[in-house]
Amino acid sequence: RSGKLRPWRTRATVGRVAVTGGALALTLVAAACSSSGGSSDSAGPHAAPIKVMGIGGYTVADPLSYLETDLQAAAAAVNRAGGIHGHQLQMLICDDNGDPNKNIACSRQAAAAGVSAVITTDADTIAGLPIIEAAGIPVISTLGFWNQELTSPDVFPVNGGAPGEAADNAALLVQGGHASRIAIVYADQPDG
Repeated sequence: RSGKLRPWRTRATVGRVAVTGGALALTLVAAACSSSGGSSDSAGPHAAPIKVMGIGGYTVADPLSYLETDLQAAAAAVNRAGGIHGHQLQMLICDDNGDPNKNIACSRQAAAAGVSAVITTDADTIAGLPIIEAAGIPVISTLGFWNQELTSPDVFPVNGGAPGEAADNAALLVQGGHASRIAIVYADQPDG
């Protein structure tokens, strides 16, 4: 070993891990949303699907199109395993292209469709968050970047977000870089 710090993950790896974690969380949230408190029997082959919407910038300059594929694959895996209490999982996708105005439109679409949950994959999530919160839709966030995501009772980040990443980076500097003193530079504002 050369003793140099080697990043253990790339942006693509982090994205896939976050979406995989989101898919797992999605399964748990959808199962909770679908339970009626009554019988635990399967709903049958003609049961209404459980709708979940993925909102993200799937076609931005830094393409995240694989996230859409991962979300669809996670839903297909749940359905192959019998769905959730006999209900098929229907994954709706709304591409906001990283535009806050489109994110608001996607949030309105989610509320109108009566989805059980929303999975977000970009930082523009906060633009439509008030609409999703007003509709009582839980949000599974794969970023945990903005203060609004980390403090909303309706948002469930699947990772430590920016605060967790800062702690991870510090651990990497200590373990991989053998640093004994670390300085953190931050913006003195709520999101910083």
